Amino acid sequence: MLDTRITHVRVGEADARTFLESYIFGGRFGLKRVPRGIEPAFVSEFVRESISPTTEAGPLRRLLEVLRFYERSDVVPHLMAPLDLPLQGVPDLLRVNRVAQIAGELGAAAEAESAAEHFDRVLVPHPAAENILPLLLETPLGLVPAGSYDAVAARIGEELARAQARERQDLESLYAYDKLAALARNDLATWRLQASEKLRLLAAPPPSRRRELVSIYLGLAPVASEPMMIWAGRLLRREALSEGDSAVVRELNRALSGLDRSALGDARHDFILVLAAQAVIYLGGTLAPERQREFNAIAASAAGFLWDDP
Repeated sequence: MLDTRITHVRVGEADARTFLESYIFGGRFGLKRVPRGIEPAFVSEFVRESISPTTEAGPLRRLLEVLRFYERSDVVPHLMAPLDLPLQGVPDLLRVNRVAQIAGELGAAAEAESAAEHFDRVLVPHPAAENILPLLLETPLGLVPAGSYDAVAARIGEELARAQARERQDLESLYAYDKLAALARNDLATWRLQASEKLRLLAAPPPSRRRELVSIYLGLAPVASEPMMIWAGRLLRREALSEGDSAVVRELNRALSGLDRSALGDARHDFILVLAAQAVIYLGGTLAPERQREFNAIAASAAGFLWDDP
């Protein structure tokens, strides 16, 4: 497990518990960002103590963000318990949907495959799934390579056909059809493109995919959605921790040197600069003096995934 250099441990257990409770369970009143500085093993301990099969989807979504940063794959078996429970309605579906995401992104191959099979066989065909189709589109991306978009695409197609048959009944039915048609035409295509790129990059060796991952992480690639940016950051960190950070840092510094303020605009240029500079520092690298000065002037304007909040 990648504990070393994920975070500089500086938070005691009492404060760590408070911070995790606030972030995971605090809702809109809780911490707004995954707390850094916690001993990774304590994160696992907290999960086993505090997360149950009935924990709701909202906390599970925030838990996924915690697990992404701390890379706590050891808790996935504990979290998969809801997959054995009957699904009664939307709250259960939302819960299982988040569990499937966690298993896909953090679990071992067998755990991801089990979650993908459950997603396709149980969750997607459930009658109540028609109410959460946009959310279900997020999940197969996390399940790749174990899962795909085939089942959810088929379900959207079925719902679209039913909606089309009654679209002329009234204005509400017409709106429902238009909404589903847009989901199938735009959203599904976008998610599938991201999944295709993820599969392609997973099959590539680290040196040949490094530049593309940096581009995704910095939001410069067409497929750079938030989940793809975090996924790219995790792969870059994994390479840096297992193979040495110099190659990843060099690529980040190369991207920094190529930023064009006139082409990007001030706001986007500065945002990307902060993400890249933070990642370089987080991974133990050094910025060029000019970039360091630029970063110092705007460092507090954003906080990326690859940043330890020092």
